[in-house]
Amino acid sequence: MISFDLETYLIERPVAAPRPVCVGFSATERGDGIEQFNCGGQALDMVWHWLTSCNERLINQTIAFDMTCLMAYEPDLIAPVFQAYVDERVESIDLNQKLIDIAKGELKFRKLHGGYALDAIARRHNLPIEIAKDDPWRLRYAELDALPIAYWPEDAREYPRKDAQAPYLIWKAQRAIDEAWRKEHGSTILQDAPRRAQYDLALRLCSIWGVRTDATRVRELKAATERRMYELWKGGWTGAKTGRRHAPLTEARVTYVEAGKEVTACLVRPSGTKNMKAAQALVEQAFLARKLPIPMTTPKENPKTGKTAEPQTSTSRDTCLLSGSETLADFAEFARIGTLIKRIEDLEFGVDLPLQPRYDSLLESGRTSSSKGKSKKPLPRDLVGVQIQNFPRAPDAELKRVMVEMFGRVSDARATLAPRPGNVFILADYSAGELHTLAQTCRDLFGYSKLGDMLNDGTDVHLWFGAKAYAKGVSYEQALARYKAGDSEVKAWRQSAKPITFGRPGGMGARKMVITARKSYGVQFTIDEAERLIDLFDQEFPEIEALFNHVAGMLGTNSTCTTQHVRTGFWRGGCGYSAACNQQFQHLLAAGALPALFHVVKECYCPPDAPDYTLGGLGCSPSGALYEFRPVAFVHDEIVLEGPRERAASAVARLSEIMEREINLVTPNYPTRAEGVITEIWTKDAKAVFDPETGEQVAWKAA
Repeated sequence: MISFDLETYLIERPVAAPRPVCVGFSATERGDGIEQFNCGGQALDMVWHWLTSCNERLINQTIAFDMTCLMAYEPDLIAPVFQAYVDERVESIDLNQKLIDIAKGELKFRKLHGGYALDAIARRHNLPIEIAKDDPWRLRYAELDALPIAYWPEDAREYPRKDAQAPYLIWKAQRAIDEAWRKEHGSTILQDAPRRAQYDLALRLCSIWGVRTDATRVRELKAATERRMYELWKGGWTGAKTGRRHAPLTEARVTYVEAGKEVTACLVRPSGTKNMKAAQALVEQAFLARKLPIPMTTPKENPKTGKTAEPQTSTSRDTCLLSGSETLADFAEFARIGTLIKRIEDLEFGVDLPLQPRYDSLLESGRTSSSKGKSKKPLPRDLVGVQIQNFPRAPDAELKRVMVEMFGRVSDARATLAPRPGNVFILADYSAGELHTLAQTCRDLFGYSKLGDMLNDGTDVHLWFGAKAYAKGVSYEQALARYKAGDSEVKAWRQSAKPITFGRPGGMGARKMVITARKSYGVQFTIDEAERLIDLFDQEFPEIEALFNHVAGMLGTNSTCTTQHVRTGFWRGGCGYSAACNQQFQHLLAAGALPALFHVVKECYCPPDAPDYTLGGLGCSPSGALYEFRPVAFVHDEIVLEGPRERAASAVARLSEIMEREINLVTPNYPTRAEGVITEIWTKDAKAVFDPETGEQVAWKAA
């Protein structure tokens, strides 16, 4: 085993894989040495040997950073790097530690208390070395690049050695923990470690490439959103669907008691600031009028101060939507639009240089997340990201109305993302992916799945359930014909079914369903209606009750449980009821989608004629259809690439092929489709379009 660590130039936007200066390495517990890349140093030859001529495991903290720096520095290393990952010779000790903490149910706690930096992990394992992350040389190695290593200060030579020694020692400690777990539970935690490193590399390459934004679309979206904000604040508006006139929030006056005196004030002040006292009073009045308990905030400890805030009346968006008050619903929308404007302003950073989202490649469920990074007000050298996995939802009816009035077209935040000149986006996502993984898990656990049988028959489950719930005397076949003909009523049935078909398998109850339906799907339920739909869903799909009973059995009399996925063997501890329900199918989708991402990214970077450095080979398609395309984004069940328009047809076919191959390894009884699209903008509206003469797929264009 070889532990190694690069010291590099500083990251400076948009260069997220900077030039390496030296490599510290350790094949023992001592920390063996350091080699330079410049000035006649042997670092490059050493790395080449590790990757191509030996069969040692390669480890480090966040090793994907080091590997991408090597790939950028010497492109001939790209194929050998991927080969090492394909051979499962690469591990990242921070990901190993997360796997251990997930199994023990400690991930969230550890993130808040210490985190996953090298020095924090070393302290947790009581290592006999001190990792000084405040070492003055840590950020200054570029100054030493042109200086032979013999002339470096001793401190500058010692720091890389320790950075390589620590992962070696940590890896051994982690393996001891893993072996103890195997003895107690019958299988290991770290069986997945090399594959988690694969996924981390693929996501880092997505981040390094990044995505650009279209200045015109960003400007339009920002202007329309600001106008919508003004309507809520001062202007008022007439509802697009209801035709009802809404007064602005500056005219919504609330009477409440403050400091022993009765006060009457507006919900939003003329300055645009929210009056939270007035909002709390209106929440209390609304819930008391409905004879419901007043929702309170949950006390949470501040990890920095250690203090816990006292509970108070909640004014969250969920509370406002449940209150039954249109005024509070408008207040919640005002707050949401304010946040949306800030997120749109972030998109302006992507006009001249790419936005480079930061990915967390391992959550408790085995899924991933993304963030914009740490810089709220980035300096010119800072990387600027975007929450690419959690883009603002599609515009609601009111924002659409404003956009049409102002610009004559509707677009959303995703549609502001633009490929580089001469390129198009190619993307594919799994059709009803979570429904397929839910069906497979139920079959694995209980031997059957009615849902899976319907999926195999080609039934549109959302439409089937929507017709069942809302249409009296209308068969599925009749509903399908009407849906294909564009019937708006049938479209509404189908949309109303989605909160149930997607939410109920995770144990979602009626109260949460009302909130989720409105926030995520633009559908308004009463609690009574949600309860009716939930009961109907449970009756139609008996495996769902079996799943709930299975989870209840794991919990017993406890509030949390440790679960091992029936198909993948992934361990997760500290699961409450809903988390344990969702784990069964959300994890399985990630277990198919993330390997697909790795193999797609591998073919984007490795030429089809790359030499085989091991007997297994890279496994790339000889057609090279994806070569020189670049990964833009990964969004749970969707992969987005960009590349040359003239090669997009063959590339999108290969993208779909890889995605289907990998997901169907984990859903063999219920094969899942990955529908590919070529498009000039990234939007849910994009559809597959084919040239009528050649039959070749071409780019979809927005109206």
